[in-house]
This record gives sequence, C-alpha cells and structure tokens, in this order.
Amino acid sequence: MKNRFLLPLLIVWLISIQACSQEKPVHYPAYIGDVEFDPVQDDAGFKICNPHYIAQYYNFGRGVQFNGEKSKIMDHFKKYYQANRFAGENGYVKIRFIVNCEGYSGRFRAEEMDFNLEPKTFGKGMTKELLKITSNLQGWAVATHETNAFDYYQHLVFKIEDGKITEIMP
Repeated sequence: MKNRFLLPLLIVWLISIQACSQEKPVHYPAYIGDVEFDPVQDDAGFKICNPHYIAQYYNFGRGVQFNGEKSKIMDHFKKYYQANRFAGENGYVKIRFIVNCEGYSGRFRAEEMDFNLEPKTFGKGMTKELLKITSNLQGWAVATHETNAFDYYQHLVFKIEDGKITEIMP
C-alpha cells in the first residue's frame, strides 16, 4: 500500500527536477543600464572594444565629447530637423548611445517624456527623426585613459516645445 503512493510521488519529483534543470538561465547585464545588442534595431557592423566595461560619460568628467562641442551638435540639428512637421509636440526626448574606442556611435535608445518627466509617446515620427539625425552625427571624441582608448555611453536630451528643439542637454 505504501509503495502505491510513493511511486507516483517519486515520478512527479523526478519530472520537476528535470523541468527545472532545462530552464534557460536568466541573463542580467553587467551594469545597470547597459545597452545590449539587439539585432532588430542595432547595426551589426558597430563594434565595441571592451564588451565587459563601457564607461558612463560622467565617469571621466569631460561633458559632451564631441569635436566642435555642443554648438556643432546644435548646428547639425538646425540643418536637418524639420520642426514644422511636429507642431504641437511638447516634452523631452532622451537618446542614449555608445561611442566606441574609434569614435563611432551605435546602439541608440530613445526615451520619451512630458515636462513632468512622465512617460509619453510622441506622434508623427518625431522621435524616429531625432534618432536618425543623432545617428548621423560624426565627430564623437575618442575617450582615452593614459594611452588606452575605451568605449563610453553618451546621451542627448532634447527639449521640444511646439515641435521645435529649444534646448539640447547636457
């Protein structure tokens, strides 16, 4: 009588052990906020030099790392951004990306928010246009420590008022 209940219990236990051992391990990024490669939205040709560590732009205290500084970035957006297409749009768009050890940028991610910093979705393809223009910026500085170049995160925050870029931060 005992064996009659013990055998089904043993079978259930063995099946649960086997199911647990076949679960895929959970993958966590090395650092909070790391931007993992996504084949759907990222250029496979963009390479980072050290996949184990990408510095944050604020870690080396030099501000925006662009040849010509922020004024050149503003000039680029004045030339290519078509504000009249986005009339009525208000809020912030933050675009975060990686600049590799050769000065090329990739892995662009956008976050949209209203002026209260609450999540928002902009219409009319505005964020897509900002991403495209940002990805076409060329002139990111190569970051170095002693003689070693390294990858780093950079971000731009666009303040949008009635569809116009009124400020680019930081």
